[in-house]
Parts: sequence; C-alpha cells; structure tokens
Amino acid sequence: MTHPTPPKTQVLGVPTPLGQQRQRPAFLRRFLAQPATLLSLAWLLIVVLCAVFASALAPYDPLENQFTPDALLQGPSAEHWLGTDDNGRDVLSRMIFGARIALLVGLGSVLIAILIGVPIGLLLGYRGGWWDRIGTRFVDILDALPGLLVAVAVIAILGRGLPALMLAIGLIFAMNFARMTRAITLTERGKMYIDAAKVSGLREVSILFQQILPNLIGPLVIQGAVLTGSAIIIESMLSFLGIGLQSAVPSWGGLLGLAAAKLAVQPFLAIPPGIAIVLTVLSFNMIGDGINDALAGEKRKLVRPVKRVAGARTADSATISDVVSSPVLEVRDLEVALNTPEGTRSLVRDVNLTVRRGEIVGLIGESGSGKSTLARAILGLMQPGIGVARGAILLDGEDIAGLGEKDLRGIRGARMAAIFQDPMASLSPVHSVGQQLCETLRTHAKLTKPEARARAAELLTRVGVANAAQRLDDYPHQFSGGMAQRVAIAIAIASNPELIIADEATSALDVTTQAQVLDLLLELRDEMGLSILFITHGLGVAAEACDRVVVMYQGEVVETAGVWELFDRPQHEYTARLLAANPALHMSERATAQAMLVRDGNVSGGPRADDGAGDAVPLLRVRDLALAYRTPTLLGGASKPVVEGVSFDIAPGETLGLVGESGSGKSTTGRAILRLLPVAGGTIEFQGTDITSFGAHTPLSYRKHVQAVFQDPSMSLNPQQPVAAALTAALARHGIGDRAEREHLAEVAFAQVGLTTDHLARRPAELSGGQQQRVAIARALVLRPQLVVCDEAVSALDLLTQRQIIDLLAQLQEETGISYLFIAHDLGLVRNICDRIAVMRLGKLVELAGTERLFNAPEHPYTKRLLGATPADHPEGREERRRIRTDYALAHASGQIPTP
Repeated sequence: MTHPTPPKTQVLGVPTPLGQQRQRPAFLRRFLAQPATLLSLAWLLIVVLCAVFASALAPYDPLENQFTPDALLQGPSAEHWLGTDDNGRDVLSRMIFGARIALLVGLGSVLIAILIGVPIGLLLGYRGGWWDRIGTRFVDILDALPGLLVAVAVIAILGRGLPALMLAIGLIFAMNFARMTRAITLTERGKMYIDAAKVSGLREVSILFQQILPNLIGPLVIQGAVLTGSAIIIESMLSFLGIGLQSAVPSWGGLLGLAAAKLAVQPFLAIPPGIAIVLTVLSFNMIGDGINDALAGEKRKLVRPVKRVAGARTADSATISDVVSSPVLEVRDLEVALNTPEGTRSLVRDVNLTVRRGEIVGLIGESGSGKSTLARAILGLMQPGIGVARGAILLDGEDIAGLGEKDLRGIRGARMAAIFQDPMASLSPVHSVGQQLCETLRTHAKLTKPEARARAAELLTRVGVANAAQRLDDYPHQFSGGMAQRVAIAIAIASNPELIIADEATSALDVTTQAQVLDLLLELRDEMGLSILFITHGLGVAAEACDRVVVMYQGEVVETAGVWELFDRPQHEYTARLLAANPALHMSERATAQAMLVRDGNVSGGPRADDGAGDAVPLLRVRDLALAYRTPTLLGGASKPVVEGVSFDIAPGETLGLVGESGSGKSTTGRAILRLLPVAGGTIEFQGTDITSFGAHTPLSYRKHVQAVFQDPSMSLNPQQPVAAALTAALARHGIGDRAEREHLAEVAFAQVGLTTDHLARRPAELSGGQQQRVAIARALVLRPQLVVCDEAVSALDLLTQRQIIDLLAQLQEETGISYLFIAHDLGLVRNICDRIAVMRLGKLVELAGTERLFNAPEHPYTKRLLGATPADHPEGREERRRIRTDYALAHASGQIPTP
C-alpha cells in the first residue's frame, strides 16, 4: 500500500515538533536556574559592554600621559575613580579598554586552539592505526613542552603584539583540544551511525565534520569556556613578566605587572586588575560548569520525591495464618509516579499481581508498557523523582514499598535478587567474578574468605561454568554473553533468595544461549524452590518457562491468566494483538505457498547447500569468502580467521536469511558485503563485478545500490541531527536534485515507510524505537538500492513493532523488487520473510536451503539444535522440548555428539 505524498511546500514549511520546542527551553531553563551561573553571566555582560563600548565609557584616553608629579601613581579620587599609573594615565580607562584585550586574547586564542587541535584530533581518532599511533606521539611531545617556553618562542619569532600573543596561547591549548577530540572520536567512530554514513557513501571529510563534530559541540563549548579563563591568566602572566603586550597597550596583566613593581609606592594599583582577572576567570569556569550541568539534565536536588499515600494493609494487620499462606510477592493497587516541573505523572497505575512459592510468573508487554518500572519499584531501585505514590509491595507479607535504602539493603540479595538484561553492564568490569561472588556471600552469609571462595566455585559449577575454580580469577569480559549471564545468575542465587526478578534476562542472547539460560532457571526453580518474576517481551519465552502470565499495556495490567489459558483464550484485545504478532505463528505468503508444495510433494522445498538461488542470474554472488581480525603485536599483528569458505547467491527480488548464534560470523559477513571490513580471501560479485577489487575506495555506484538497516536504530541515527538529514545528506552525496528536491524525496521516503512530514525535523530521541527503525529503512530506500543488508534489523524491537517492520519490508519488496540479506539469530523470525535460509556456525556455512525445507527437514545437527532452541508459539509440549534439549546437552558433554 502506498501513501499519498504531501505537497513539497508542506515539507519545506514543516513546523518545529513539540518535542524539539521543549528541548531548547529545557536546556535554557536548567542553565538559567543556577544562581552562580547567572552571577557569572552578569559579570561577563559587564565585561562585554566595557569591551564593546570602551570608547564611550572610558572617561579619559587610556594612552594619554600626564607626567606632572601630582598626577603620577595617585590613589582613587573624584577625578580618577581608580587612581592613575606611573605615567599619569587613568586606571579606570585602562581597565575598561583592558576588558577588550582580555576578551580578544581569551576568545581568540581558544578559537585558534580549536582550529588547530580539533581537526588533528578528528583525523587521529577516526583513522586510528598507524595514523593514531604516530600522530599521538607527536601530540604527546608537543603537549610535554612547557607552555611558557612555547609562548616565549613564538613571541620571540613573531615579535610582541596581540596576534602573536593569541597564537602563542592557542598553541599551548591546541594539544588539549586534540586529545579531547581524539578520545571522543575514538568512541564515536565505532557507532552505527558512522557505519550508516559510510554505507550512504559520505566522504571522510563529511563524516568528520558533519557527523562526528556535532557530537563534540557540548564538550568543546565546556572546554572552551574553561580555557578562555586560563588564556586570560596566561596573558596576564606574560604581560606581568614583560614579554606579552607592549607596556602602552592597556591590559589587565600589564596593570598587574606595574602594580607589582610599584607596590611599595601605591599598593591600591594591584586591586582593580586583580579583582577583574579573578572574577572574569571564575565566571568563565562557572559558565563551563553550568553548561555541563545543563547538558547533563536536571539536578537531583531539584527533583521532589514522590509522597506515598498511606493506608495500605501490611503484615501487621494480617493474621499469622494469612502470612504463612501468602504469596512470596504480592503487589496491591500499586501506582508509581514521576515528579516533573510540570506536575506529577503516573508511570504505573492500579497494578495487582502475585508470585506464589516455586512459581514463574511472566510479565509481558511492549516497550514502554511499564514492565521495568514495576520491577525497579519492587527492588527499590527507582531514579530520583520516581516513587511509589499509592499501594503496597508485600514480600512474605511485609510491606517493603515504604522502606528506606538501609532496610532495603538487607532485603536485596538476601531475600530478593535480580538478573538484568545485559550481564556485561550488570557485572563490574574491574573486579573478577570471584571477587563479586565472594563479596555477595560474605555480606549475606558471613563466610570467611576461603569458605566464600569455595562456595563461589560451587555456585559457578552449578550454573554450568566449566573449570569454575580457575575461572574465579577471570573478569567479565573474558566470558561470552551466555557465560556472563550464568555468572549473574550465580550471584543472584548466592544467598538463597526467595524471589528472583529476571528483567529481560534472555533478550540479549541468541536462541541457543537463551534456551540454555531458561533451562538453567527452570532447574534452579525445581531444585531450590525459587519464585521468579520473568519480565520479557518475547511470547516464546513465556510459553517455554512461565506458569502464569501478566500482560501490561500503557502502565496498567490488562490481563492475568495461566499460560495455557492466555495462549488459547486471550481475553483482552491487546493480548490478542500480541499473540497475533508472535513471529513463530507467521509465515510469508511465499513461504506458505512453498510449505504447501513441500507438503504435497510437488517440489523439493528449495535448494540445498550446493544449489544456487535458482535459474535467475544472481544479483550478489559470494564465493569462498574469508575474513580475519588482526590482533596487534610487537611484530606487527597476527590474523585470526573469523569467516572461512562462505558461499551463497542472492537473486533479484529474493530475501536470503543468514542465521546463527552470536559469534558465528553472520554480521561479519554482512559487513564485508557492505565494504565495512577488509576481505582476506574469496570474491563478492555484485552484478558481475568483484567488489573486492575496488581497493580502499568504494565507488559511489556501489554505495547507491547496496544499503543497510542496522540493529539498534537509536545508534544508527546521529543523535545531534534531525532525522531528515540522514536522507538528504545521502542524496546530496550522490548528486541527486537540488535542496528542495532532496527534501521532497525525503518526504516521499518517509511517507513510504508510514511516517509523516511532522517527523522530518525531529531528532532520534523524540521518536519511538519503531519510528527510528522506519527512518533507518527510509534512509536505506531513498537511494533506490537493489540490495539491502538488514543486520538484526528487528531484534531490538518489541513484538508489535517487530511485526510492523517485517510487514513493511515485505510490502516494500513487493512494490520495488528489492533484495534483502536478512541477518538474525532467530529462525522463527526469519521464517516470516525469507525465501531461503543460510545457517552459519563458527564462521562457516553449514546449511543452505529453502525456508520450509529447512524447517521441515533440517540436515545438519547444528540446524536441528537451532530449531530445537527456537521458542515455540505455544506451551504445549514444552516439557518434551526441555527433555530433548537436556538429553542433547548431556550427550554433547559426554562426547556422543560432536561439536557441529
């Protein structure tokens, strides 16, 4: 279905969105809400006025000498408010004109430093490698030179004067800006929006100055404000030493130097320039801090805590029998609210749920439904300004909603524990896993160091970590994602808690690792009698592991039911929509037709690994692809193969799925096709041309015809630019249309993916995850490519949004005949959209077949394992699936089944 295209004038005159209208006043409000910042601004305003209107404000000519004895080194008087200097010149007039010199030196030297240091830092940080190693050494050498020595050398070569002084101070600061810019660029260059810019064909200079530089504005302004004050100090020091500006030039530093020489004759002479320098430098520093605080957001002290309405029933009013028979966790009429300057807003309303002993309760819903907010309220881990406004949270009958941090510290870990989504973020990177486990054990179990270490090894062994005693000294980064999550589970169960809250504990894992973690939690539930509140947006996870399911929508619980009842007879419309969006329930129309043919025995179900995409001439042909990562060493570097011997074709209008667990090499293969990684061997032919022969520079024609949609839309869009800029920049690079035409094409692309003209001027943070991914798809389609590489394009989205994006991609393929390489780790997901599926394992292609043939008759053991680990669409038969997975794991561990 196509969308009507609004007139071009509507695009050019689109109003600023409400979100953006609020953003700038919010920054100004935070900036101007700081009293110290306001005082600093007031002082600098005075200095600026003096500098601009010095000729009108100064009562005397600052260069007019009066050598009469009664005019030399006089104190304050009615004629000369701040006295006179050794030449009889009016000090007030020289102070006023000195403000001009101070600002010129401060701002000019910082500007010179930015113009020199920022490009150096951008180039070194972006290119890396030898550029960075050699360039950084030169920066270190220049930065190690004493600043005073640099200033003296420059002034000695160029002579005393304002330009020479500004250049000298600018050179002192330039390496400071270069270091800061390099550090930030090193971080930014690895983000997806830089890869997206490369795929769009943007030049390196455009990526540096139009993509990366806008993300440096905040730090540059803060650093510039601080160094402007430092420049004024350096100018004063140089003038004080007599090597700065000429003595006739009215400057605060010159006055201070003169005051030091004449201190015994006229001590007051040092006070005016001293106060001016201190206040100006302090003001610039305070403004730098104020900008930093305003960019960081609201201060905690400005956020009012949420007041809880009393009246909830607790264990004190319950009988002993009630407490004994009560659930482990009971949430009653809970409301969680957020205090904002505009008022109080409810995040979670009227929530009621229970978790019985030994029960696993699933809490499902799309992103923003309030699941994680509810979990953090139960754990007492809410951010400032968010709190329980009403209701009760009963843990074994005790209301913990009103407890302070000290009381909650004794509950968390001992009676209630949590497992979070990203184990690498929840584990400390600077402490070994043994230290983190032992700290938990010694805190709650009061064990000695040897006892805690022995118990930690037992826990790691129990959660499936091999060689546990030796791995206690390893750090989190030395574990894979699945193993790191096992460590997090070991920490959670260390003190034998009654309740575990698993907040998206498997959503960041591939399907095989996800299945292993789910089986581990089920084993621990059966063994220890744990109660688990499992928060997830995956219906397959709920079907495999949960006893009951609670559905949340827009902060409210809309349905609670047993897992079989929920899947068979959903009562609420939203639950039915969630179930309908489950990818395991769907097949594309072509896949459905293919499945019917396979069932009727009319076709073989698609090609096997040695077959091509059919009789059509391939759009993309990959043959014996090999990729390697180079690890730097003292002798230059060692190559580690990551992809070997991968071969496949993609026909025009075809969708090929590339699946496998994390680390299988599928995303690496996609990045090689996008020419984001160098190829170690083999060929990649696009329309008959081997792209590995292009060398370091990729032709624009290839960038136009091969585009990408990356995993995390919030990271693949530049956070500092309106989303329309991602489209118009690509169009401009390829020389398509003038400015008005490019804006019109961006509007057409937005309409094609279901967005309106109101979205054009918004920034990524003002859009939902689904809208951000639609923008990424629009960026990929605006150049009308023939192939789009979708690298985990929907794995970060909730079910409903995921379903919408998959339908959108299929619809656009029907309309344009585009081809897709669809990279994912979920076979149930790729079944919806792919004609054929290629399975990767440890950098090699182990199976390639038509979608339904792969599902109905997989040949390779690893493919069978992937299919067995894929979450089902219904809890029916889950015990048998769990038994099969357990038998497979035992057989594999004993060597009966070789590693695929």
